[in-house]
This record gives sequence, C-alpha cells and structure tokens, in this order.
Amino acid sequence: MRERKLWRRSVVGAVTAAMRSMTMTDDEATFRDHAAELTRYAAAIAGPTDADDVVADAFASAFASPRWASIEDRRAYLYQAVLNQVRDRHRSNSRRQRREVASRDTTNTAELGIRPEVLAVMNALTTRQRAVLFCLFWLDLDVAETAHRLDLSTRTVQRESQTGRRHMKALLR
Repeated sequence: MRERKLWRRSVVGAVTAAMRSMTMTDDEATFRDHAAELTRYAAAIAGPTDADDVVADAFASAFASPRWASIEDRRAYLYQAVLNQVRDRHRSNSRRQRREVASRDTTNTAELGIRPEVLAVMNALTTRQRAVLFCLFWLDLDVAETAHRLDLSTRTVQRESQTGRRHMKALLR
C-alpha cells in the first residue's frame, strides 16, 4: 500500500511538473508572439516612455489571472489588459499632476518646444479614443478588427472614432 502511494505521488508530481512546463512554454510563446505589437499599441496610447512597463504589467496581470487558462482569444485579452493598465496609469498620473499643479512652472513646456495646444488636445481625448484612433489610423485596421482587438462593439469603435476626431478638430481650430 505504501509503495502504491509513493508511486501515485511520483506520477502526480511528474504530471504536475509537465503541466507547469507546458504552461510556462505556452506563456513564453504568447509573450514572444504578442509583445512587440502590444508595445507599439501601448506606445501610441500611453506614450513611448511608459509602453514597456505597461506591457510588462499587462502580461504579469494576465498570466496571474485565474481565468488565463480558459481564455480563448488571448491576443484580444492582452489588448484589453494593456488598455486597462494605461487607464490605471492615466488615473494615477492625473492625481499626481493635480497635486503638482501649484508648484509647476509654466515656462518649462515652452522651453522644450512642446506646443501647449497639442498637449491640450491629446489630454482632452479619453484613453479609449486614443486606442481606437491608433488602431484605425496607425495600424490601418478596419472597424471590425479594431473592435475585435479592443474587445468593443463595432458601434462603440465608430462612436469613439467620430467623437475623438470631432474633438481634435474643434480643439485644433
């Protein structure tokens, strides 16, 4: 009886180890397949300085999710995870910026050559609008593919695109 338990433990241990190695290999392949495109996506909606961190956090949260093993379209899930990370960072940065407004020197942006009206337009768009416009115009995706990648309805993509473009046009006039 004792030998049978030991044998069972060793078989269960071997199967568990094999499953872990398959999951690790699968996660590595997922990262290798999607990291570059997700980094470009994150750079467009969060900025190039935060893109790598946003993507790393998105992968970490996705891999740690109990739902990860049952996700059928991992690419779409990761696009949504990146978007959620950008939103979280945006909220955090907005709170920090509000705290720092009183001590900020307004001549800094002029010295850097950053046009204040361009900054205002970009800050006026929502994260979702920036994501939709990036997919439509930078990646040259159609509405259906953009909706699929961002896990949105096609109508939401159309609405966010129209609203974002209208808003940019009005602010840049």
